[in-house]
Amino acid sequence: MNSRGLFRQIYLWFSCNIIWTPYLYLYILFEILFSFFVSVVLHNNILLYALDGILFFPVFAIHIYNWKVARLFRVASFWGIVKSVVFIAGILAFNNSIDGIVDQGLVYHNETLNWITTGEGIIANPEEFIPLHVIGVFRVIINTVGSCGLVTLIGGSRELNVMNFHVAKLIQISTDPFRIILFSWPLWSLIRGWSYLALMVSSAKLFFIIIRRHTISWRPLIFYTLFGLFGAAVDVVFKVYIASQWRILLLNSL
Repeated sequence: MNSRGLFRQIYLWFSCNIIWTPYLYLYILFEILFSFFVSVVLHNNILLYALDGILFFPVFAIHIYNWKVARLFRVASFWGIVKSVVFIAGILAFNNSIDGIVDQGLVYHNETLNWITTGEGIIANPEEFIPLHVIGVFRVIINTVGSCGLVTLIGGSRELNVMNFHVAKLIQISTDPFRIILFSWPLWSLIRGWSYLALMVSSAKLFFIIIRRHTISWRPLIFYTLFGLFGAAVDVVFKVYIASQWRILLLNSL
């Protein structure tokens, strides 16, 4: 059996036995736990975000290949929620012993904590964060078209880790952990996550159109692209107009 035939056999087995069954959610839970604990044991900051993205990639790619977008949104949301819960719980459980393997974790936490306590920082300056958001949108599209989403998932896993590390640190210093749990993930960040996923959907399908010569109506590709761009714009608007009020909610919980 040549490599192409072997790949097809693996694809068929994984699709029939994992992807299109309830076991998919168990697979996601297992790969998240496996990625986290292997990375902690090896004390490897790259594995901490890369392994999780790599193991989730087949789930993403097969859904795009078969154009099961609605299910992908549910599955990806489950992945993000479980990954966040596991990561936050892990950071709290290990206390400060694994802080060093969270790439840019302390840097982001200190910058955001400074914004919460003083009102100063990138979040308070639209002229600084808007160009970064525009670059982020283009990076998602280009990386997804070029890698069918693999590079984007690895990068997204890293950003989730950084954000969840910050949430765990806020919980540690908070006088009201319940409020921190409710509000430490800003509304605009959640919107950005969904908008990026929509851009990944259209960009990854474009990858298959180019590589595999898939035929599809351009209408859904345009729809998900516009949906993603609209979400990215709403993300910016929310950040500009409600970030200061959101900061007060967090400040009153410290």
